[in-house]
Amino acid sequence: MSARDDLERALDAPARRALLALARTSIALGLAERRPARTEEGAWPRVLWQPAATFVTLETEQGDLRGCRGVLEACRPLPVDVAENAFASAFDDPRFSPLEARELATLRLSISVLTPKEPLEVQSRRALLAAVARGRDGLLVQAGRHRA
Repeated sequence: MSARDDLERALDAPARRALLALARTSIALGLAERRPARTEEGAWPRVLWQPAATFVTLETEQGDLRGCRGVLEACRPLPVDVAENAFASAFDDPRFSPLEARELATLRLSISVLTPKEPLEVQSRRALLAAVARGRDGLLVQAGRHRA
């Protein structure tokens, strides 16, 4: 069993709620003190304190995108990544103005934890569509220095 498998098992409902609470706290601190929440290793189960890549998405109560930031490569412990990306989603998404305090109460947050990238070799668009599942898989497309 790999560390990634352990992490996926550890991301049960209570762990997901705790990470969502951390994300919301990070945004609240951003509003009050202009900084993300800080968290420490001892505050989390060891299995959750491993490098992970996440995206934090913010939506209005109507379901409109309000911010989304993240990283594609695991570079810091999962809770730290969530706190930093929640802050960035609220205050540093270039598509939106910084979040205002009045928006926080109705803001919907979601966290995507990315698995390590795996090469996918396909010969056609049809094969690509057959190889990926909506809602489960993501794709990294690269052209020169640009990635999406």
